[in-house]
This record gives sequence, C-alpha cells and structure tokens, in this order.
Amino acid sequence: MSYRYESQGRTPKSIAALVGMLLVIAGLEFIGTVWWIVVLVALISLPAALDVLLNVRSSLDLDDERLFWKNRSQEVTIPLFEIEKVRFDGRMDLSTRVTIVLRDGRKLRLPYDALPPHKELESELQSRDVRTERNAFTVL
Repeated sequence: MSYRYESQGRTPKSIAALVGMLLVIAGLEFIGTVWWIVVLVALISLPAALDVLLNVRSSLDLDDERLFWKNRSQEVTIPLFEIEKVRFDGRMDLSTRVTIVLRDGRKLRLPYDALPPHKELESELQSRDVRTERNAFTVL
C-alpha cells in the first residue's frame, strides 16, 4: 500500500500573506516612505508572489520499496534499504525539519514544500520498518 502527499503553491495562506504584504507596501507608499525601503519590503514578498503565480506542485510518495519526492528544484528517489534513519527535528519556529540519513553517511533534507504532516509521515515510515528519531528542539 502506497502513501502519497501533494501540495501546491497557491494556498489560502500564501494568498493571504501576499495580500498582507501588498497592503503593507501600499501603506508605506501612502505615508511617503523612501523608495528603497518600499522596494526592499516588496522583495521580501517575492517568494510568496512566485508561489501564487506559478502554483508549483510538490509531492512525496512512500511505498514498501522507495521514498520519492519532487518539487520545483529536485526529484529524488531513495530505496528504503538505503535509509539508516529519518530524523525529525523540532525548530524554534515550531516547524519540523526532516533529515534522511543514509547508510553511507550522507544526509538529505526533505524540502519543506514536499513535507507532509510530520506525525503522519513518521507513522508511515515506522509501518515500513524505517527507523525514526525525534528531537524535540534544536537550535540549528
């Protein structure tokens, strides 16, 4: 049985963030802020604008033989027998970073846009006898 997760860039959260940034930019322009500060704030909103405009799709597939993910910049397939463990690290911003440690010592970080809910992914990996490790909080 296979597990599949898909996400896309055009979400209500990213649209709301983009609209919020546009309102901030309009407010800065309205009060007469120096042009380079307005441009700097506009550049901060560029990644959200690209996500909304391009609507990039990301996915993660997990079956009994392999782990596969695809996003805008990568397409990775890892046979499960090559995975030593999957590490789930809690972050200061309350997000979770997932690192795949391979038997040869290499580490691959699962991109955030292809990351399903971490507890769901952890249980799917454990059901396939992949060792997982959870670190409640890490600074770096």
